Amino acid sequence: MNDYISSRQSQCITGGLKKYKHSTYADMLLQDLTASYSIYLSPKSQNADFYFVEPPKDKLEKLLSFRSYGWLENDLEDLLTKISYYLILNGRAYIEIVTWKKPAKETDQNEKINPDIEKSEEIVGISFEPILVERGVLFQGQYRFHGHNYKGESVSFKIEKKNIICFDLKDMRIRRGYFLHLFKHLGDIDVLKATGYAFDSKLKGKHNFNYHIKKNDYLLLKYTKRLHWYGRNPQNQQLSESYLLFRAAHFMLWRKSFLDYLIMKLNDGLKRFSEELNFKGRIKVKDMEYDYQKEIEDYNAGKINTEELAKDVFC
Repeated sequence: MNDYISSRQSQCITGGLKKYKHSTYADMLLQDLTASYSIYLSPKSQNADFYFVEPPKDKLEKLLSFRSYGWLENDLEDLLTKISYYLILNGRAYIEIVTWKKPAKETDQNEKINPDIEKSEEIVGISFEPILVERGVLFQGQYRFHGHNYKGESVSFKIEKKNIICFDLKDMRIRRGYFLHLFKHLGDIDVLKATGYAFDSKLKGKHNFNYHIKKNDYLLLKYTKRLHWYGRNPQNQQLSESYLLFRAAHFMLWRKSFLDYLIMKLNDGLKRFSEELNFKGRIKVKDMEYDYQKEIEDYNAGKINTEELAKDVFC
């Protein structure tokens, strides 16, 4: 890319991620929330062309694929995973929209060039650069960022609002500290602690291990009821078969709504450049194979049985 000029203004920042209380459940939930969208939400795991530009062959597709022909298949997935991670832990996440230009051509003084044509040919690509910082401040039409580089040196920079996409949990009616608070609760019911109690000879005859497990199973479902996560544990004593399927289906629907928000914000950011760069396309996501809400309603109405619902949910 040395032959092209980048508009990037952001600098590399490290240590911009808020810490959370690690535990078995917290780590698993964070992994499940940020895992590949195209693999888990694709129709029957057919993740080819999960992301695409509509209308087809729009100039936007060429601009986004400027640095990588597999941008929609691979690089976009990596970007979404990184942004999801920062958004969940920090409550907000930022991306700089970067344009790439051809270097100015050396021309003969007698050669006449149409300025409008020259300008339209200059920008040949668009990329997204995550700004890995805890917090940015919007002031007088600019985002101001502060952090430290890999050498530990303090760095600060300002970027025009037009070039920044700000993702915010509040847009989805979620408190910015919701997940940190949730992870703290999950740490209190760490499954490894419960296992330790079972093998502690000092607690033999004094500690009701089954009661402890049952209580933890209940707390896990209580704390994650908004997400409908079930802790990857189909043996949870609080789960009937139908309730397990209900939570599994709704967790996928929750992830789909999270993905839809990320894609919407990317498209809103790109729209600011659509007239200047002469494109009309938008990034789109392949529809899910099943309408899980309808599947559950059909199950409750007796139109499909548990086996059929399970096949659809865990296909």
